[in-house]
Amino acid sequence: MFLRIVKLEWVERSAELLTRHMMLFFVPYIVGTLAFLPVLRENGLAIAVSLVGSTLIVMLVAGGVAARIGRKAPLAPESEQGKASANL
Repeated sequence: MFLRIVKLEWVERSAELLTRHMMLFFVPYIVGTLAFLPVLRENGLAIAVSLVGSTLIVMLVAGGVAARIGRKAPLAPESEQGKASANL
């Protein structure tokens, strides 16, 4: 919609329906959480540590891969860079 490829009129009716019934989508998650509340209380710290730790590991690995790929990318010669900026 930001790029104006999809018009508001095309999705407005469906969006209103989904927004109106949004709570129905979350009920299974809420009931499941309540069913496992004793397990979550017993293991809450371990779950939180594993979530934070795994997130940090993924971020570090993704950053390392991006840094390596960035270092291996060939740089364009000065003459080609000047041509590219002149065409803009």
